[in-house]
Amino acid sequence: MIRSMLLQDLVEPGRTLTAADFAARYAEPVLLILRVELEGVGLREGLPTPLPSRPPAPPPRGPRDEIETAPASKTGVAEQLRRIAAATLVLPIGKHKVNLYQDKITLGRAPNNDVVLPHPTVSKFHGYFRAEGAAMTFTDYASQNGTRVAWELLAARVAHPLRDAVQLHFGDVPARYHTPAGLYDYLRGFVVGGEAGNPRA
Repeated sequence: MIRSMLLQDLVEPGRTLTAADFAARYAEPVLLILRVELEGVGLREGLPTPLPSRPPAPPPRGPRDEIETAPASKTGVAEQLRRIAAATLVLPIGKHKVNLYQDKITLGRAPNNDVVLPHPTVSKFHGYFRAEGAAMTFTDYASQNGTRVAWELLAARVAHPLRDAVQLHFGDVPARYHTPAGLYDYLRGFVVGGEAGNPRA
């Protein structure tokens, strides 16, 4: 299981590794969460909430103004990408060695959960992920403030399938779910000023 890290720590592997090698090294699905949502650090100004579904790209340019606008546009997008990558936590969805529920990947505020979200609107045991074949589901365990998937409030104790890049809210904490392949594709947008070029095989 990979440790929690910042998205900026994965930009270089996303640039240099093939999709297969990236998925082998970072095999768990993840949650992407802005640090300010959990830690109260950094400036919210200029940071998207929730995270964008894809990294920002330079605005389209016509042939006449390409020379004049390209440097400023690329610099502006690169700075925005840097801020997003430095402000985004990557939380792996995997088992913790001290957690006893071997078939469930628990999420909550308490430190003995597999995925810990230290936020007052997240219940101590908020819910759990479970692998269903190649798919992943999330079940809200009757949490006090509920869980939303794609803005839909989940019924308690009912498994809900997750698709790549879906937006979730655990209480008031927004996050986005990614499979390893989906995370790799997302990182490709950070490679060259928001222009990923040709994805690697």
